[in-house]
Amino acid sequence: MGVEKTIGELREGIIAEMVRRGYRRSTVKEFRHVCKHLERYMSDMGLSTHYTEAIGAAYLKDIFEYDEKSILSNMPSNVKLHEKSISKLGEYRLYGTFYTELPSWTSCYDWAGTDREYVDNFIKFEIKNGKSEKTIRNRRLAIRYFYEFLSAQGIAGIAQVTGEVISAYVRSRNGNSSNYICTLLTGLKMYFRYIYQHGYVSMNLAQLVPIIRGRRNLNVPALWSKDEIQRLLTAIDRSSSAGKRDYAILLLAVQLGIRVSDIAALRLEHLNWERKTIDFAQQKTDVPVAYPLLEDVGWALIDYIRYGRAPVENPYVFLTCHGAPVEFADGTAISGVLHKRMKLSGIRKEARNTTKGMHSLRHALARRLVEKDTEIYDVVSIMGHRNTNATSTYARTDINGLRECALSIGV
Repeated sequence: MGVEKTIGELREGIIAEMVRRGYRRSTVKEFRHVCKHLERYMSDMGLSTHYTEAIGAAYLKDIFEYDEKSILSNMPSNVKLHEKSISKLGEYRLYGTFYTELPSWTSCYDWAGTDREYVDNFIKFEIKNGKSEKTIRNRRLAIRYFYEFLSAQGIAGIAQVTGEVISAYVRSRNGNSSNYICTLLTGLKMYFRYIYQHGYVSMNLAQLVPIIRGRRNLNVPALWSKDEIQRLLTAIDRSSSAGKRDYAILLLAVQLGIRVSDIAALRLEHLNWERKTIDFAQQKTDVPVAYPLLEDVGWALIDYIRYGRAPVENPYVFLTCHGAPVEFADGTAISGVLHKRMKLSGIRKEARNTTKGMHSLRHALARRLVEKDTEIYDVVSIMGHRNTNATSTYARTDINGLRECALSIGV
């Protein structure tokens, strides 16, 4: 349980199990593809080859701005693929197995063994009581993870569960965020309470589930000062193709706060030179946005497209700079730009409940907007959020601290 293994060992173990279970060859290939990108990310970050759930969570956050509160059904297919693959790696490391995906609304609970009737009745009870689709999904996931753990430990069903078993399960989730663990244990507690109240078991196991307080806003990134950002940008050698590309990429994040996934998906057709806007639907939310094509951003893009971008037929703006064939720069490559440029410029940021990835530049922009007394609804529009809940994270930040990272638009 929780044995240290390299990403390569986990990958080969999972692939062998996928083949044994009869997974399609294309599915195995997709999983191998995700592992390749994850290994590249770990290498770029200077991490050990030993995989942990914290590394998987950081990868999803840095590359796709995904966290455990995201709704799977609303994510693009490529993000779903990566999220499921990361889940497999975590489960296999913790339990030595992983569950086979079923449709999210399936009523088949074979993974619960002889207890599947209990689970089925509980889910029906929750639906009848008006619980949201997201809550139902979280309940089902929490219960399923627990039963997968029981199976890996050779425990037949709920009748054999003790306080020691519950404690061991909680310890197995080490590496997940406190918020996620809180969600999982809340689902378990509701299930335990239901089966006790309906006479399926004689002991109220809900009383044995430890209380873990979820904390909000743990992922607000470290502040970027004006001097740090200028140092980061001026250190780039813009005479090379890679320098021209990386400078344009970082300006899109610094000046406009565009997400990594959207920078990677940016197409030439999205650049409206006549209207001086950048128009696209966001990968994460599918919300249409129109960013102003600021002068310095526009000239950086022109410099790259004319003199740095490979002269190939490709609809994407940003392409790889080295090796053949030339391909579009995916989220992993875009995320690696900041890590590379920080290293070359000598900038270091300590990750203490924060992120030092590209997303930190997006947060830095939001903070500057709030510091300048920009209306919260305007910040929502600029950041492309669905509502003020996501943006309110920045509004609760100390204003005096924000003044330290104030950055004029003209870098």
